[in-house]
Amino acid sequence: MELGFNFNKYKNGMVLQSESAEGLLKMIQAIRCPVEVIQMYYAGNKHIALIVTEKRLIKKVKQE
Repeated sequence: MELGFNFNKYKNGMVLQSESAEGLLKMIQAIRCPVEVIQMYYAGNKHIALIVTEKRLIKKVKQE
């Protein structure tokens, strides 16, 4: 039984989703502040990345 990922210890954690790995990479590269990728995985037909940034992202990242 998997309980999921706990974001409580990360202040500025985000989840990004894309239809392709290339689309997910482009979304991460579009973020202008330093990004740490915590986890990446593929679920169904979505590529998902759990990331943490140094500062809160005000602009909504364009979802593909």
